Amino acid sequence: MNFMGQTSEMARARVPLICFALVEWHAADRVMRQFGLQQPIPADPVNLEKQHKMDLRGKNDYNWLEKHNEWIQIWNNRNDYIVTGMPANQPLYHYSDYMQWYLPRTRKFISPDGAYSIGSVKIYY
Repeated sequence: MNFMGQTSEMARARVPLICFALVEWHAADRVMRQFGLQQPIPADPVNLEKQHKMDLRGKNDYNWLEKHNEWIQIWNNRNDYIVTGMPANQPLYHYSDYMQWYLPRTRKFISPDGAYSIGSVKIYY
C-alpha cells in the first residue's frame, strides 16, 4: 500500500508522537468529526506529566530508544490504535450525549465581540 493510501488511517491513530526527548500525544479520538465520524465522549487524556517534567540540562547521553520504550512500542503498533466510529450522517445536536459532556467544558466564545455578535450577552465598557 502506498503512503497516500495510509495517510487517513495514520491520522486517526491515537498514539504518541516522539522526537528524541519530546513525547506528545496525538488525541485523534477528540477530533473524530474531522474524519467524518460521529464524536463520542473521548477517553481521558493521556498523562504525560512525567515526560514534560524531564530536565535535560547537562544531560546529553540518554538512550532514547530505552528511555521512551513504552511510547515507542505503542507507535510501532499504531495500527492497533486507529480510532474508528460510525459515519457522521447528521448534524451534532445540542442534546446529544457528546454535546451534554462538551458544553460545560468549553468556551463558547473566544472574544467578547464574538459573544455579543449573536446577542447572547451584553457588554458594558
